[in-house]
Amino acid sequence: MHAWRLDEPLPVAAGGHLYDGCVRLTDIGCGYATFLVVTGPQRGMVWVDYSAGDGDIAPVAGFLDWYGRWLDATATALLSTAIADALDAGQPGPYERFIVRWAECFERRAAAGGSPALADLAALRLYQAAQEPARAAQAHAIIEQLEDDSTVDNSVERLTRWAEAAGAAAALADPPAAQAAQHRSWRIRRLLADNPQCPPDLLALLVADGRHEVRLAAVAHPACPPAALAHLAGAAQRRWSPSTRLQCLLELDHVARHPATDASTVAGLATLDEHLEDELASSVVRTVTQRPDLPDPLPQALLHSRWPWVRAAAGSNPATPVELAAELGADEHPAARSAVAGRHDAPHDLLLRLATDATVAVRAAVAGNSAAPAAALRRLGRDTSADAAITYALARNPSAPAEVREALRWHPYVTLPDPDDPLPAQDMGSRALAVLLAEGEVADPDYPHDLLAAAIADPDPMVGYRAGRSP
Repeated sequence: MHAWRLDEPLPVAAGGHLYDGCVRLTDIGCGYATFLVVTGPQRGMVWVDYSAGDGDIAPVAGFLDWYGRWLDATATALLSTAIADALDAGQPGPYERFIVRWAECFERRAAAGGSPALADLAALRLYQAAQEPARAAQAHAIIEQLEDDSTVDNSVERLTRWAEAAGAAAALADPPAAQAAQHRSWRIRRLLADNPQCPPDLLALLVADGRHEVRLAAVAHPACPPAALAHLAGAAQRRWSPSTRLQCLLELDHVARHPATDASTVAGLATLDEHLEDELASSVVRTVTQRPDLPDPLPQALLHSRWPWVRAAAGSNPATPVELAAELGADEHPAARSAVAGRHDAPHDLLLRLATDATVAVRAAVAGNSAAPAAALRRLGRDTSADAAITYALARNPSAPAEVREALRWHPYVTLPDPDDPLPAQDMGSRALAVLLAEGEVADPDYPHDLLAAAIADPDPMVGYRAGRSP
């Protein structure tokens, strides 16, 4: 008895069906199911079918064993909701006698293993602690065991609020209590950092917290003071190492985008990649480059970054003078050229030149620019590449000349071949505007009415239906 794998031939006789001699038991979602074999050598065995998701068909257990586990799972799922409602309310609910009667289901499931089952058992223990105080210690032990298990993070968050009700109330108060910043549970400290009423002095303490999750919540708070942001920027750079770089990256990224970050800290983060000698740090530099208040002389310096995504961000930022951004029209990387091609204040002669760029993405950026000259949009309307990106961009552009919009109604949308896809490319037979409408992408209330009117009269009823629902 072994699992059937997708790359194996089905063990079915000619003229037979996979489920001959089987009874379907449960639908477990996504096309998956369990079934009971009732004839043959596997009679009495329950199997699970994951083939809808390219998985196996595998044996699970004998029917009675499976049925016992299924009953426990069903009972605990229903009773867990009742327990949560009772803990939220702070008093026993109408299902008290059922929880008492079937508490052993929770214990059996937890004994079989699995973090979700342990989380359910912790909730039961907190519920029981109202009558049996010794149960509270058992609940705390389970919560501590699951503390860093990301698979049950939401459950542990809720368990912590129940187990530390006084601390949670202090963290969520208006104004919050200062002692919550020193609470033993980092989840309570994070609640404090998430509180919109948390004052700057407490946020300054929390950005220096020992837990990354608390620091991240504090640095994202709108009231986080500039001095605290500068402190965290320096501390995160000092902590940067192969094992902590992702955590530090997130913290520095939040500092880089925070409106209260001072100019000197912003300037320091603009050269973070050089200071840390790590390409990953260029992500923070790009965030700096996207700031609407980017101070001089950073725009010009960032336009010459060695990273094309930083140059692109600098070129698309309105804080970068267009005469400087125009230099990217000759950049070697298409992302940088696309950035300036999408600017509404880009010189018309530059947009006309980029409309003939060798890279589709650059031409598509011009096609979607509502400030592009009509001559550039007409040229793109005659683009023989029939690329979906250009077609879509023109169809979305309310400034496209009337003859271009009319031509788009009959422009074929062709699915480009994918080298990793064994199926050949197929002509979808749709028109560009029809595709946009069918996908609900034309949501602009200022979209040209003549184009929408034509779509409403389209012979395809789905296109007409979608067009009629447009704002």
